[in-house]
Amino acid sequence: MISIADFLKTIDCKYELLACIDLSELTHQPDLAYKFFRDNWRQKYLLNQRLVIYTSQDISTELLTHLYQAANLSDVSNFFVLIVAALNSDTNHQICTTASADKVPFELVTADLLPTKSLENNFVLPSTICPLPWMHLEIDPAENVRPCCVYKGTVGNTNDSTLNALFNSTTMQSLRQELAAGQKPSGCSTCWTSEQQGFVSNRLRHLSFLKSELIDSFTNPVITSLDIKPGSVCNFKCRICNSASSSAHAEEQHRYRMIPLKIYNWDQKSTALDQVSSILDSLTNIDMYGGEPFLVKSLTQLIRDAIDKKYADKIRLHYNSNGSIWPGHLIPLWPHFKHVDIHFSIDSIGEKFELERGGSWSTVELNIRRLIDLKLPNLSISIMPSVNIMNVYYLNDVYSWASQLGLPVRLNYVREPAALSIENLTEKSKELIISLYQDSQQPDLRNIAQMVQNSVASNGNDFQKLIKEYDHMRLEDFTVTHSEIASAMGYNHNT
Repeated sequence: MISIADFLKTIDCKYELLACIDLSELTHQPDLAYKFFRDNWRQKYLLNQRLVIYTSQDISTELLTHLYQAANLSDVSNFFVLIVAALNSDTNHQICTTASADKVPFELVTADLLPTKSLENNFVLPSTICPLPWMHLEIDPAENVRPCCVYKGTVGNTNDSTLNALFNSTTMQSLRQELAAGQKPSGCSTCWTSEQQGFVSNRLRHLSFLKSELIDSFTNPVITSLDIKPGSVCNFKCRICNSASSSAHAEEQHRYRMIPLKIYNWDQKSTALDQVSSILDSLTNIDMYGGEPFLVKSLTQLIRDAIDKKYADKIRLHYNSNGSIWPGHLIPLWPHFKHVDIHFSIDSIGEKFELERGGSWSTVELNIRRLIDLKLPNLSISIMPSVNIMNVYYLNDVYSWASQLGLPVRLNYVREPAALSIENLTEKSKELIISLYQDSQQPDLRNIAQMVQNSVASNGNDFQKLIKEYDHMRLEDFTVTHSEIASAMGYNHNT
């Protein structure tokens, strides 16, 4: 038998060994393999250079797959990874390379090694993991703080505690511990339910593009991302919205239902905004929602602060806008930032858009076209329909329109109000949607057909009641603009 030190001497003439590590050292916790590859990443390797991982223990397929995933996520080519294993190793690299975009397997060398340390089984991120509690907070218009926008409950309010204190609170620490242990915290029930019903949950959507950031913050959580909703000031009163998120909605509900008028506006007084400004040094992402974010003056001041403090070039700004406001006051500021991303909430087009959201379609379309024409190098624009019963039959129109503009479409799903969720289609509506989308060229639309197929039909009563209320308040007629889905949902404007 040979020690690993002596074995490495035998291959030293063939390879330049950049790093060597006992595989056991990468099995204590999920982020260690990623950090090993990150620490040894190079822009360019020489052909004879290798990163060596050695063990005399049996390597499970699960562990080897984990190594391939870590190398892939860290952008280290498999070609430069050398696995030194025991003589009797039967590790199947061809199976495990399915976890990697790089289909060249690691180089495997076997040797009669002296015993190395035992491998632990703590290297896998559980299937329940969500990256957001390790790096992100949401602040709603009332300045309540949550781990994310769909979490049930709050961890506090910025008027009572700092963002850093809330992020490190007992509630947040317990949430991270439960997720890391493979549990399903009750506060995350919205995502568990969505996934059970075949929807792409908020958790899965973020995991798909934040896994790398999760690995970086797994052992040292830091607020790098915020979702801020700096008030409810909005010029639209979308039928899928509510008075807490839209001042126009709140005013309408006050007039017709005599609900006390409450409008949130961080422009007037906001502890939250001061606290966001105080942690700009750690932020790499700021999501700005509303209300309508292009109407919120305090957001302009916030991004001016980021520019003045020299943090803008590392921050991505994300806006969710209804498209009705031309952001002329913001456009000169955007080039200072690493990236600016705008999702326009376009659920339908033309007269359907105007009934569903209560604004001018021609104004919205003109504003989007004008932004596209600017050709700002760090600006990306997407169309984000909120899929609900009203618009689900008409999504092909949105895809066609977006395609003409060269814009991607990213779907969001309405869960509240439940009366508008596509989980609550009638049997006739289900048949309509399945027939329309089951063979669609758009994968997301085929997915809708599958989700609808798996849902339980409703009687449509809640939908009919809600639509009738809006039609009555606004002197509109849903059956004129949305005749197909109105009929399938059993809605009659005149009864």
